[in-house]
Amino acid sequence: MSSQLRMRRRGEDDVKLPKRLPREEYSVLIRILNDFLTLGESIEEIQPVAKGFSGATIARVTTNLADYALRGWPKESLSAERIRELHAYLDHLHKHELPVAVPVRSTSGETLVHEEGRFWQCEPWLPGAPVTRDDFSLSSFQSIMKTLASIHLTSECFRSRTSGKRWFSTARDVVPAVIERAQLIQSWQRTSTKDQISKCRMLPNEPREVCLEVLSRFGESSSEVLHELHSLSALPLAIFPCWRDLHGEHVLLENHQVTGLIDASATRTDHPATDLSRLFGSLWGDDFHRWETALAHYREQRQLSENDLSVLISLDRSSVLLSGLTWVDRWCRGEVAESRETEVLERMHTIAARMKGLNAPENRERYSSWS
Repeated sequence: MSSQLRMRRRGEDDVKLPKRLPREEYSVLIRILNDFLTLGESIEEIQPVAKGFSGATIARVTTNLADYALRGWPKESLSAERIRELHAYLDHLHKHELPVAVPVRSTSGETLVHEEGRFWQCEPWLPGAPVTRDDFSLSSFQSIMKTLASIHLTSECFRSRTSGKRWFSTARDVVPAVIERAQLIQSWQRTSTKDQISKCRMLPNEPREVCLEVLSRFGESSSEVLHELHSLSALPLAIFPCWRDLHGEHVLLENHQVTGLIDASATRTDHPATDLSRLFGSLWGDDFHRWETALAHYREQRQLSENDLSVLISLDRSSVLLSGLTWVDRWCRGEVAESRETEVLERMHTIAARMKGLNAPENRERYSSWS
């Protein structure tokens, strides 16, 4: 039986379709899904989930047998070679019983298909809901940190194919994120902030005020944070594949247990502090009591040296410094959709508050106590 007949067993008109999805887009998704679903599997519902700033498109697909996430990579995205190596890495984690979704293979045996000018993949829909800073218990802490430490330990054992070593390797070397953050801060110091201040003055009241505050805070702290990064830039440490964008929305919980880590699109070789700093900052901000609790649970599974902790601190501080600038740039470019303005403004106010605390003496005392 052909895949086309397999998909149409119930008829396209029988599939539950959200009104906001144009019919022509629906037909494209049906055609793509034809490549992935198994014999006897028919679509019951397609529900668009998200379309992020990166241009990625995600839809939840319900069939008579299972639920899937269909992901369309941005048209100008990672190379197919890198995405396929990412899939091999996820398969490595899955074989070690870690909660990640491994893309299914198409009828041609590939985990990636090209359609409508972009790459697509289809993977099992993982259960659970994204973790939030208000949804925490001791069991949640333990499960999240045990899972993350296990992923890092397993990642250290991953051996990529020769073609994938440029993105997924294991070594003892300088930390890529430290070098990149230092370069970004220097770039903003040289030219960008002056340009952005004039652009910010053209924005409506509330975004103008918070954007100008972010730029002012950057000027107050950037030299000191840059100095910290430079002090770590020649330090060789263990690096291996890391998620690198592990904020709360990418960790799924059910009954206080981790059921999945999702959206590994930023994954490549780096230091585990990229994951720790991103996760801690997104969930707890400057609540360093929770940072300490989480680190204690992580260290039960995997050790962190004093240098590792120094990298964690500097990556968090540089992330606070740079994330606000990212949103300033998006506002000035007109890339913040009207439907997301309230959400983005709340996020920027949170960032500005953290930027204010970068040089607070009490925060420095907390940092020094971890080692």
